[in-house]
Amino acid sequence: YKYFFRIFPTNEYWAKGQIDFVKLVVEQYKPEYKAIAWAYQDTAWPTDLTKSAKEWFQKYGLDKRLKIVAEVAYPKELVDPVPIATKLKEAGADILILNGYDEVLMILKAMKAIGYKPLIIGGGGAFAYPEFLDTMGPDAEGITVGFSCNHNWNNPIFKSLNAKYKQLYGSFIHEHAISGYSGPWIAKYAI
Repeated sequence: YKYFFRIFPTNEYWAKGQIDFVKLVVEQYKPEYKAIAWAYQDTAWPTDLTKSAKEWFQKYGLDKRLKIVAEVAYPKELVDPVPIATKLKEAGADILILNGYDEVLMILKAMKAIGYKPLIIGGGGAFAYPEFLDTMGPDAEGITVGFSCNHNWNNPIFKSLNAKYKQLYGSFIHEHAISGYSGPWIAKYAI
């Protein structure tokens, strides 16, 4: 245990990606956006990711530009997403940071049903899997997600790996598969 190698970035860097995008949007594309909301599953990873995003939000001074109009922590055993979608819509956020797992699909569908479509910036979880696109279909259009990797990376080694993965599994390689693949290679080079 003399050396420790980490494959995935910490939440701090995932969160930075989310807030870097918020900063870009309000500074260059949508300066009229005035309000942001946070919604997340109240378990360890989504809670910590949201905490880190709020820290970057303050470091960038975005708290002086965007008003935080809602913060909704919801339970792991979410059954009815409508109250969450309704609360977010009533708060009037232009931007929503949404961090969670498969339940985000229910929340997104509830938001669509009540006609609420803010700029959505997701964090990993269900957003990271190819099934997200299959489930959401055209409703995935415009949703931005902070990832630790990109299956469209312009790198010949990665392109070859992605093609092999697609041939075996029928979809692009997602970030969890990449970390699983990377781990043994890091161990090999370390040894």
